[in-house]
Amino acid sequence: MKFLLLLGCALLLLQQKSCNAPNAPHPAASHFKEQWQVALPNYLPQSIAFDVRDNGYFYVAAKEGGLLVYKEFPNGAQQVAQVTVPELGGQEAMHLYQQGHFVYLALGSFFKAGNQAGLAVVNVANPNQPVVATRWEVPNGVKGSAVVLVEGNYAYLGAMSDGLYILDVSNPNAITEKGHLVPDRNFPTPNPNAVQEPNARGMALKGNYLYLCNDAGGIRVIDISDKAHPLEKGKFINTAVQKQRAYNNILIQGHYAYVATDYCGMEVWDLTHPEQLTLVSWCNPWACDSPSNIWLNSGGHANQLAYDAQHQMVVLSTGGSELSLMDVSNPLECRYVGSYGSRNNGLGTWGLTLKDQKVYATYIKTVIPFKGTWSGIRCIVLTP
Repeated sequence: MKFLLLLGCALLLLQQKSCNAPNAPHPAASHFKEQWQVALPNYLPQSIAFDVRDNGYFYVAAKEGGLLVYKEFPNGAQQVAQVTVPELGGQEAMHLYQQGHFVYLALGSFFKAGNQAGLAVVNVANPNQPVVATRWEVPNGVKGSAVVLVEGNYAYLGAMSDGLYILDVSNPNAITEKGHLVPDRNFPTPNPNAVQEPNARGMALKGNYLYLCNDAGGIRVIDISDKAHPLEKGKFINTAVQKQRAYNNILIQGHYAYVATDYCGMEVWDLTHPEQLTLVSWCNPWACDSPSNIWLNSGGHANQLAYDAQHQMVVLSTGGSELSLMDVSNPLECRYVGSYGSRNNGLGTWGLTLKDQKVYATYIKTVIPFKGTWSGIRCIVLTP
């Protein structure tokens, strides 16, 4: 399995700083302690999120396992419910987002062609008895979907090469398409081949802008003030990397965006001027710009990320390196400060979430770009 088609795109920016070598562990957040784990031998868990009502339940988009519902206890977690793939119209669950008592699922595996992209809305008013309220499918999207976000009456679905869909979910029982945009596919590479093709991956919202990680197509800034007519207003990439690039996921804290860029680590972008982003810092712990790093042999692959406000850290799921920490107390000089796991222990992460100084990471079985021999969920405590 690949961390998708690989990634790239954007402007050469003057204020870039790069951290190529791991530094000494940070005393405040470089220690981890495993608290519990749950094996999922038959599934590849992609995304995990705690119930926003803070009731002890959490949800897992488990690909071929559909939606899994768990209740956490002090020393473990127990599955209490499942929405199966047949209940989701035969499409696998790739990502999730919760608003109120509804969980929104991005449907359709992006690991192989021919999977219809779509969105399912699941009523979790009673987490022990989730009910599919409705489903919607992209008319012609056959490369699956990677991400969904919801804000107010609208859901934003990243449908890989079919781009961004804006959906009216004001009635969660009846989804309607409001707008659609396929970002410029010829940036940074004109007439891209299958590997160079941009794909709508991670995204974040701030004001009237949606910031899209477009896989090999870098970061795209999309004006969503008119939901029916989203407009691409900017496209940006780290031009210091002259190889295939992969912009996987993004989070926004203040006026900075932290972006997981696969084997190239994490970039920090200043969003002060949304249509003219500035790359201000780059943590590159595996030296992706080195000729010896060919992606398959990289020491890590940054995919999902979360912000630790207490320690001013970003925690990333990094494949065979499992978890990595970046100190962003000064966003202009991000710093790699530590990791959990070993590149050669046969374990690898895909997703994560952070709650109450605990990292909940999803592990997957895979053979590339790292070796993963176990699928499941681990709860790992960040200890000062």
